[in-house]
Amino acid sequence: MKSVYFSVILDSVFCAFLYLILSKILFSYFFNNAVSLTLSITLTLVLTLFTVKGLFKKRQKNGLLSMNDKMKNQIVFNLHFMPKSKLTSLFALAYSNLGIKTEKRKDGLYLPDKKTLVILKFGYLEVSKADIVKSFNLIKKDQTVEIYSDEFSTSVKDFASRFVNVYLKDANDTVKLLKNGECLDEIEDLQIKTEPKPKVVKNLFNKKRAKTFFGFGIFFLFSSLFVPLKTYYVVSGCIMLILALVCIFFGNRIQT
Repeated sequence: MKSVYFSVILDSVFCAFLYLILSKILFSYFFNNAVSLTLSITLTLVLTLFTVKGLFKKRQKNGLLSMNDKMKNQIVFNLHFMPKSKLTSLFALAYSNLGIKTEKRKDGLYLPDKKTLVILKFGYLEVSKADIVKSFNLIKKDQTVEIYSDEFSTSVKDFASRFVNVYLKDANDTVKLLKNGECLDEIEDLQIKTEPKPKVVKNLFNKKRAKTFFGFGIFFLFSSLFVPLKTYYVVSGCIMLILALVCIFFGNRIQT
């Protein structure tokens, strides 16, 4: 939480400086120096207040989402390495804690009260269309089948949608079931070392480029004082400062 506050304060101060420069340039074309300065400061204060509120809300939300995604990915990752018998027992325990009766079958779990067959397909082989057909053939007309896996391809989802009694359950559904069934503590936490990936810039406007755009913006604005093409340099400088703001609000960090 402290890191969130600190990053919001730094970025807000940086944005306030940009707001002041841009608004001063804009108002200078329409008002005298005293009036333009007053309007610039007023506008900067208003925009900075909105910036602090917006950035804090966004950083807090992104932090929670990132934490939830990491937890979900780790849980599903652990399920990949769990023996089939233990995996089946885990889901049986979750259903039992939820008050749902289960029967172990060769192909998974059967929920007699719901007339539902639960098939667990965790591993590094993706669920295929053939798996959908095979699962469908295991049930009767008045029964349904739920296939649990971490994810499904778009083509498999489209294919499964043709079967009215076949339901696909992804990582979100899996974690929700195990959490509601109070079984998350039963999952052994596996830590697999992976080789570090090279740094990759996700897009042009990653957050660290804000300083670069800011530097070019100040350079163009300062240069406009000494060149005949003043308007060109002022416009270019303003564009660079706006791009710096875009990086702060919408840019991604460099992923490692």
